[in-house]
Amino acid sequence: MSRASSSGMDWGEIRTRLGMEEASSTKEVRDNYDAYLASEEWKVCRRFALAFYDHRCALCNAHENLEVHHRSYAHLYEETLTDLIVLCRRCHGLFHKDRKADA
Repeated sequence: MSRASSSGMDWGEIRTRLGMEEASSTKEVRDNYDAYLASEEWKVCRRFALAFYDHRCALCNAHENLEVHHRSYAHLYEETLTDLIVLCRRCHGLFHKDRKADA
């Protein structure tokens, strides 16, 4: 079972949050999630998170190549700032590398 986040949710649980219980594949769920990340709603959440973290990586304090990472998918579409963390590309990559090692 592939884990999708640090919250411990798997793609099946994300499928349910996305309202895609009948989705035929993980690719279909991923495509829907990617569409959400391209939406205006997500862009607003992302801007709030960046402002909250003062446009800095929460781990190394870098201010370039910032990405907003879901710490939890529990409130997908209705994220709170505690569901998100701002990481630079390097730290975000290290986080996912460590998560794969734990799996």
